[in-house]
Amino acid sequence: MFGLFSNKRKKFMDVAHTRATNWWKALNVQGIKENSRFCHLCRVEIPRMQGYLFKPRDVINNEKYMETEIGKLEARKIPPEDAQEIIWKRIETDFDDWLICDTCIERFI
Repeated sequence: MFGLFSNKRKKFMDVAHTRATNWWKALNVQGIKENSRFCHLCRVEIPRMQGYLFKPRDVINNEKYMETEIGKLEARKIPPEDAQEIIWKRIETDFDDWLICDTCIERFI
C-alpha cells in the first residue's frame, strides 16, 4: 500500500518537474535568460531548471491544496461554500502558471 502511494507521489512530482524544466527551456528559446524565478506561494528563489510547474486548472483540481486553503478560510469563520468560491476566484484570476519550490510542493501531495 505505501509503495503505491510512494509511486503516485513520485510520478506527480516527476510530471510537475518535467513541466518546469520544459518551461525553463522554452524561456531560453524565447531569449529570456533568467537564472531564477520565485515560488508562486512562498516567494523563495527557485534556481533555473528547478521547481515544479502547475497550470491554474491543476491547482483547482488538486484536492489536498484546495482542502488546505479552504480549511484556512474556514478557521477564520468563513462558510465552506464561500471559502471554496474565494479560492476558485483567486486562482481563476491568476492566468500565470505556478512555479512551486521544493518546500511548497508538499502542499500538493
